[in-house]
Amino acid sequence: MELSDVDSPPTSPDVAGPSAGRKRQRTPARHKRAVAKEKRNKGEPYTSPASHRAMPQRVIGAACRDGCFSKVTMPGVQAIFSAFWAIGDYNLQNAYIQKMVAIMPIARKRTAAEVSRRSISRAYQVTYNNVTTKVCFSGFMAMHGISKRRIDNALRKMTHTSVPVPDQRGRHTPCQQDCGRESRACFYLDSTLTIRKLYDMYLSWMAQTYPQESRVTFHYYSDVFRKDFNISFAPPKVDTCTTCDTINMTITNATTDGEKLAQQAKLDEHLKEARAAQDFVKRLKNDNDENTRAVCMDLQQILPTPKLHTGIAYYKRKMWTYNFCIHNIKTGESTMFVWYETVAKRGSIEVARCLKKWLDMEKEKGEFYEPRRRQ
Repeated sequence: MELSDVDSPPTSPDVAGPSAGRKRQRTPARHKRAVAKEKRNKGEPYTSPASHRAMPQRVIGAACRDGCFSKVTMPGVQAIFSAFWAIGDYNLQNAYIQKMVAIMPIARKRTAAEVSRRSISRAYQVTYNNVTTKVCFSGFMAMHGISKRRIDNALRKMTHTSVPVPDQRGRHTPCQQDCGRESRACFYLDSTLTIRKLYDMYLSWMAQTYPQESRVTFHYYSDVFRKDFNISFAPPKVDTCTTCDTINMTITNATTDGEKLAQQAKLDEHLKEARAAQDFVKRLKNDNDENTRAVCMDLQQILPTPKLHTGIAYYKRKMWTYNFCIHNIKTGESTMFVWYETVAKRGSIEVARCLKKWLDMEKEKGEFYEPRRRQ
């Protein structure tokens, strides 16, 4: 067999490609908020994800008193209404409104006050069959099925150069979050908690304290929890220090301030000794004496053997496998001594035999053995 035959990938169409995994793919376009937004921009009926209210479909309003519908004709009104909502984009609809509404200074001042509340005037127009027709304010709203608020918002987003400003809703970061993210300390909750459990606790608290008030959705609760608060879930601690756990439990259950201070001083002294031992290990690590060995020994976690997920194996008693590690601090090399419970136990005799075996292995390397430094 040639090397090219081994390295060349299979070209058979029957060979399956890499698995995509079982993780669901994100489909933002199918989210409730995205679907409701799309229908709202098209004037179709939808259900609000926030208030759960059913919003009706957009329709042409009542004809105005100035006869604007007669000037445009009903087919033209229907065409203008359908074309406006067929855009389906909030920013493009705003640009259309800004184009069809002309802003000009007031022609005549109707108040004696020096500063009038109304400083500008608006002229509305529509286009049908390439013919532009001036209409009144009520007729413009009715032809497009929109409100005064929608027109005001669209004109407010236009700059002095008549360049429209894109819609910024949902696209900005709260100032409080920007200013406080770096300065706030991170708080940790119990590792057994989740956002779903916290939300269930919130619902229970609301039912007991404010039974008549409405509840926020889980999506809103989770969004606020993640963005507005610097809170995380602490990972579970394993193989912790017995002395630290005992003293911390005593401090938690202490009834007087004097007892708490005494136990805290005891804990500080214990931590001081631990830091001194760590500093001593660091000095040994940087020692260049070839005749000195600095090691760390650990009888690691017991391994159940065999490790199977079959149903019948779940109810069978596993055989314990022991692993004793000797780590050379200077060279960074680790030696593992592995045996199972039918061979020997895990007492002081077994540990001493492993240590003697390691010393014999080091002696065989020679008297002038030079440790290999870490890169």
